[in-house]
Amino acid sequence: MGIVGNRFLELSGAKSFIVTTHALERMREFAGFRPTSGLAHVWFSRSRQLSHQEMLQLGYRPSYEHRRAEGIKSWYFRFFVFADEMVAVVGEGEIPGEYIWLTTYGRNLQNDQLSMFGSPAMAMA
Repeated sequence: MGIVGNRFLELSGAKSFIVTTHALERMREFAGFRPTSGLAHVWFSRSRQLSHQEMLQLGYRPSYEHRRAEGIKSWYFRFFVFADEMVAVVGEGEIPGEYIWLTTYGRNLQNDQLSMFGSPAMAMA
């Protein structure tokens, strides 16, 4: 089980945490309203970190391996806005200790179909 967002920032020695306009816009697409940066910070602080394997099980297909091969670190944090599942994609900034919420993933038809938890095989388990 992953750690929560605020603990991740503490353990990583984060000096700043920036939520991009793009990440907020993606949340608006999935939730139907554009949250403030402050609200996004609250959601992130309570989010749970996901491993790459957990992302795949949930049906998401991030380009984690490609970024990792290029030396780019990224982390995933799952949270809910009302009943809508979302995932914050966080990366390192250019300044040491800077972390940036780059984009937001949400449920859609493709990841619902790829999700191990929504497949007929999982329903029978």
